[in-house]
Amino acid sequence: MRKYIPILLFSLMSWACTDHFDSINTNKAGIVKDAEIGLKDPAIDYLSLAQRAIYSDDTGPFPIAAWVLQVQSNLNVDIWSGYLATGTNFLGGRNNQSYSLVENWNGYMFEYWGRTMGQVQDMLASYKALASPSKTDNTVKAMGLITRVLASGRTVDMYGTLPYSAFGGTNPEYDTMESVYEQMFADLDEAVVLLNNGESLPETDAGKDLFYKGDYAKWHKLANTLRLRLALRIVKASPDMARVEAEKAISDKGGLITENTQNTGFTSSLLNGLCVLAQVWGDTRMSADMESILTGYDDPRLSCFFSKLGDNYKGIRVGSVFTTNSGPNYSSLGTAFPANATYETAPIYLVTAAEAYFLLAEAALRGYAGAGDAADNYNTGIRRSLEQWKITDSRLIDDYLQSEATFAAWKSDNEQIAASVKAMSQVTPKYSETASKEEKLEKIITQKWIAMFPAGSTEAWSEYRRTGYPNLIPPYRTYATPRITVNYGPGKVNNAKKARIPENEYNTNFLNVQKAVVEFFNGNDAIDTPVWWDVNLPNF
Repeated sequence: MRKYIPILLFSLMSWACTDHFDSINTNKAGIVKDAEIGLKDPAIDYLSLAQRAIYSDDTGPFPIAAWVLQVQSNLNVDIWSGYLATGTNFLGGRNNQSYSLVENWNGYMFEYWGRTMGQVQDMLASYKALASPSKTDNTVKAMGLITRVLASGRTVDMYGTLPYSAFGGTNPEYDTMESVYEQMFADLDEAVVLLNNGESLPETDAGKDLFYKGDYAKWHKLANTLRLRLALRIVKASPDMARVEAEKAISDKGGLITENTQNTGFTSSLLNGLCVLAQVWGDTRMSADMESILTGYDDPRLSCFFSKLGDNYKGIRVGSVFTTNSGPNYSSLGTAFPANATYETAPIYLVTAAEAYFLLAEAALRGYAGAGDAADNYNTGIRRSLEQWKITDSRLIDDYLQSEATFAAWKSDNEQIAASVKAMSQVTPKYSETASKEEKLEKIITQKWIAMFPAGSTEAWSEYRRTGYPNLIPPYRTYATPRITVNYGPGKVNNAKKARIPENEYNTNFLNVQKAVVEFFNGNDAIDTPVWWDVNLPNF
């Protein structure tokens, strides 16, 4: 870690909240009352800060720098998704990787959700103060609403509840997860209406939009793609709502994100903090699951995502407990993630065309109107992902689409740290029309899991909890009690089910937090408690 964050180092190693952390947790949303906002400020002035808080960049120092990303997602959802792992001996190995939750590592998704919500609230207040909103004003308000949904979907899926409707108030009450989803769908409804009465931003304001430079048509596609993402997430918990919202997204005239030029994220203006965590600090490494799946498939993205150690790729099994710093013994990030001490150039993708096609593939598998052909969507999703990572050789792509390779077994290089395991699945990249729905879904979710690496770890973890796919390697050690083993879908799912509501919320809003825990989680705000949409039912 960099020298300018000694406080974080102390916090990670001692579990203690320091003055630095307290300063972040004070006024966590950055909320001020309307009279204090300075309503002369255009709504667009708040947008870039709202966007940046979703996936913290490395244009620090404080308040946004690589260490924020580390505790916002890298040391929790990046691990639980099966994407990355740490070889650093944080807390002697008793940490999130072994399901001994570290409080200071798991509150920052909530913290930075609050920052996004606060900026959007300021945007909406400025819009409301306008006597006669213009078409570009409508577009800006829509951008705020969609950004709020993008941030909230990631966050509510992590904690299982949020104070969404009462946000910004004193001691806000928490909403059920079902209610949060309903409100996110309502936000998207309003955003689409606004965009239908909007236009792209003038050049003077376009640069304040870090996603699309003010292009309202692309924002419309993002709104629809987010709706489809959220709809399929709730397919077990609320199948009727899922179908209605999915078909609404598919049929909307604004369309979905279907080309890589429409992908949502940061592609030039911000620096990717994940490069620092891997290439400079050495704190994040390839997972055993990535090694098993990508090497087994001989996946063309492998060298883009990860680097070799000698002649091989080597990943860390979740549940490995390190007593010494062992990061150098495992594969770091690959050619798509260059970095040195001050400059990281890798793009950050939050919603992509590949994801949209995999969503359509599942929607088609479920018989949703307008979703098209599942096989065509699946194959196009793979193509879009490969092209996104600059893999354009048509022969290579075609060979991969026809590949019948399977996951590889994972062999430990130190049985005291983690035992070897056999291949967890025989599913192949090649789509088969004669396969069962379950096998087709496994193919779709496995390829979506690969395609969303790395900034889509929250979605990958959620999809794993929802479907059981891809079939990830069980953690070697877990300090969670009881051990997390849930039987549904394809079989046993061994993984974290949710993060605990942050300690700061318990300290400052105890009655409402406790009420939510009792009513929503049967009194058990713990790593083994499933969230609302994580239903113990078959996938079909």
